[in-house]
Amino acid sequence: MDRVRLYRLSIAVTGGLLTSVALLLLARRGSSTIAGVLLVSGVGQTLGVAAESLSTDGVAPEPGPVPFWTAMAFTGIGLVGAALFVLS
Repeated sequence: MDRVRLYRLSIAVTGGLLTSVALLLLARRGSSTIAGVLLVSGVGQTLGVAAESLSTDGVAPEPGPVPFWTAMAFTGIGLVGAALFVLS
């Protein structure tokens, strides 16, 4: 898998994690500002990366090493955090 696809996939996964944590938070504790912000940001992040993937003309710039590895690290941290939130 090339770096551009992996980069976009990691951003989409992070957006999905934010959305799922927001929905679990809403189900457990009811309506709150934090859950609303998480929901809007997670859906926006996922839709934004999907729109960017669909709108490119085939020549997508490759992310540099710092943004790429930062996205990978935060996706890993998000996976661990979401798993801990679900298990708590």
